[in-house]
Amino acid sequence: MKQNRAVNNEEREWNGQLLQKIKELESAQTAGREQVAGLVKENEVLNKKLSRLKQFNPPGQSVQVPVEQASAGPSAQPAVTHPMYNSRPFGVCWTCGEAGHFARDHL
Repeated sequence: MKQNRAVNNEEREWNGQLLQKIKELESAQTAGREQVAGLVKENEVLNKKLSRLKQFNPPGQSVQVPVEQASAGPSAQPAVTHPMYNSRPFGVCWTCGEAGHFARDHL
């Protein structure tokens, strides 16, 4: 009889540990869902800002979007822009500088 009680106590402890782990996982899952929802909202706001910026720029000009640094802490690094991508407007040939064709179309 004493052995059965010991086994039952071990099973109760094990069940308690499993229930605790399940609660922790459910809590982490809820936090993850909240974070995803926040990121979706932030993405929607940024897409709206981008579409407004595109409306005010003529088709031949590039859109310069200001980069806001997220408050993710010291590990967040600002985006690095390459001078080659910002030196000419979109849709202009990189070889001759004229609109209407691209450098790959030159012979």
